[in-house]
Amino acid sequence: KQTVDNIVQTHMPGLSGAESSTEKGVWEYSLSLDKTGALPALLSALEATGGEVGLQLTTLEQVFIKIADSDNEAEADTDEDQHHDGQQGVGSVWEDGLPAALA
Repeated sequence: KQTVDNIVQTHMPGLSGAESSTEKGVWEYSLSLDKTGALPALLSALEATGGEVGLQLTTLEQVFIKIADSDNEAEADTDEDQHHDGQQGVGSVWEDGLPAALA
């Protein structure tokens, strides 16, 4: 029996995904618009395995959360780099609810 990832790779080479960290047996893939043409054949192949197949679209809220998380990680990396250089990152120290640079 083919694994989900093997079937996906057959129909959409290079598409990366992973088993969900929150739901056992659920695989998550990010699909760009240019690959949607192969979606019907992929879904047919997945249904032929006898397992359950479903789609979940990313909500706008999930998109904003991902962007915010990416920004927070980038900011943390920048602050860490500046800390190693002996500098203090702007906005990394807060006094009375304001960044130190604005206080």
